[in-house]
Amino acid sequence: AHRHADQPACHLSVLDGEEALDLHAVESTHSLRVCNPPGGRFPVHASSTGKVLLTWAPDDVRGQILAKPLRRYTSHTITSARALRQELDRIRERNYAVDNREYDPYTWCAAAPIRGRAGRCVAALGLSAVASRLTAAQRRAVCRAVLAAAAEVSCSLGCSAVTRPEAAPKRGAA
Repeated sequence: AHRHADQPACHLSVLDGEEALDLHAVESTHSLRVCNPPGGRFPVHASSTGKVLLTWAPDDVRGQILAKPLRRYTSHTITSARALRQELDRIRERNYAVDNREYDPYTWCAAAPIRGRAGRCVAALGLSAVASRLTAAQRRAVCRAVLAAAAEVSCSLGCSAVTRPEAAPKRGAA
């Protein structure tokens, strides 16, 4: 389902300490692309997969991370605990996260939770692309695609309560 000529890169991440750890990746075939090799680590406050994992992390883990200074990676990085809490609330509401040049100034990413049998977030599925190559309509399509793919994986793991892609996002939401 992922392999079209101009698809974004796809990566699977888990929470490892206070970072998102990429376990698996499928690169885009486009000549100008984002590469997230397995084993890559990303800050949870500045990456889409990280923000998904942080949103559904245990309260004590989330509290520890929010209590520490949040490093700025680009001019778009969220560095305020208050602003990050608001972002996590939005993510919980819509069931996906976006990283719009927050970690890398050239990268746009969307991610959604993968849920296990009990409905708990066990991983995050992310799609990443070069930000300048995506129109607003394409960004919305990527958000719908990541929601659909994460729902499919979650269902295969036995989770029945997942957000369907038709629930979001609408025009202007991504």
